[in-house]
Amino acid sequence: MESNYSRLGDLIVETGPKNSENEITLLQGISNNKHFQKAKTNTVGIKLETYRIVRTNEFAFNRATTRNGEKISIARRKGEDCVVSPSYRIFKIKDETLLNSEYLEMWFKRPAFDRYARFRSHGSAHEFFDYDEMSEVELPVPSLEKQQEIVADYNAVQDRIRINEQLNTALEETAQALYKHWFVDFQFPVKYANSSTITSSPLERTEERLGYKSSGGAMVYNEELDMEIPLGWEVVSFLDELNINGGGTPKTTNPDFWNGSIPFFTPKDVGKSFFTINTEKYLTEEGLENCSSKLYNQNTIFITARGTVGAISISGRDMAMNQSCYAFIDKDNLQYYGHQSAKFAIDNLKRQAVGAVFSALVTKDFESTMILKPSLNVKQKFNHLLEPIYSNILNAQIENIKHRELSDLLLSKMATVVDGKELVN
Repeated sequence: MESNYSRLGDLIVETGPKNSENEITLLQGISNNKHFQKAKTNTVGIKLETYRIVRTNEFAFNRATTRNGEKISIARRKGEDCVVSPSYRIFKIKDETLLNSEYLEMWFKRPAFDRYARFRSHGSAHEFFDYDEMSEVELPVPSLEKQQEIVADYNAVQDRIRINEQLNTALEETAQALYKHWFVDFQFPVKYANSSTITSSPLERTEERLGYKSSGGAMVYNEELDMEIPLGWEVVSFLDELNINGGGTPKTTNPDFWNGSIPFFTPKDVGKSFFTINTEKYLTEEGLENCSSKLYNQNTIFITARGTVGAISISGRDMAMNQSCYAFIDKDNLQYYGHQSAKFAIDNLKRQAVGAVFSALVTKDFESTMILKPSLNVKQKFNHLLEPIYSNILNAQIENIKHRELSDLLLSKMATVVDGKELVN
């Protein structure tokens, strides 16, 4: 043991009594992202008396480490008391004046800890990291003040990430609400029905607030949609509005094709936010030249065709793409409008597929999907309206990439910091 390290078993005590009185009914599981979540277990007919109680600020972990993404599922309970599987192990810190619970939680988030837990796991068909192995974990325990300082620095970065995520959620909801207002409710500004320029006089700003349909804008009945649409608009195939392109993968056995600087989009790279900026895999120039994908420009719309079918992302920078996706480019090069239009169309496809097999998307699915084709002027104005929204979303995502890199750095430095100095190896 290094001189500045302490044995965790000397600082914690095992807890987790059984829920024998059935006092707690909230059943939780733990993800390999280190947080509590709704348990996947079907609780119908399950007796929770045999499950273990986790109190607020206690730690719980799933001792099974096989097929868990090379991670150990462990988390600190921050919410109300809950119960977990009888196979989980629970413990708490003996003395919070010696070891801060948030500091310990940070230690468990380190990739090095996951590697340690996997290395120390035992078993044949199934491997386990049990409480005895947890007790043998060693970690640096500086003064409580230093621990709190480390936690405060880390939490400050996490707060910035959280704020950006909340901002992006609000901006994305705004973009989708605007699309519905303009192209579902037909309440786009009446002045855009015929005008081809963006103006900002007081009178025209008043007109911008007047919705086309509610202002008596001309509507015509469309048989295909069985509804009225604005005069001059059409109903066309999805592929009449967006050009479709494919992708490909170079030989995975050729190392000269991989680990370059060109992002390589696959269904695994679809995130929660609109943009994909970084990817799991990267190509070299040689790899790009030896696959059937071209280098797609920033703001290309990607739709996954296999695996996670119908997931949509928009490229945050130039990138290539594999054969499990399609790339779409709006024929008028209005990608933000195209992105919202594609999201709306795919959502409709998914709704129609309820109860049916939706295991893949092929070109004919897009050919047979009918969508509205607004006037070019309305499309242009809508795309212009979305430009600052998408720009802010992209910037916030880029900021969060940097924040997460800083978070990883703070976690890695825990192994070398004792009180006011860093150890020199």
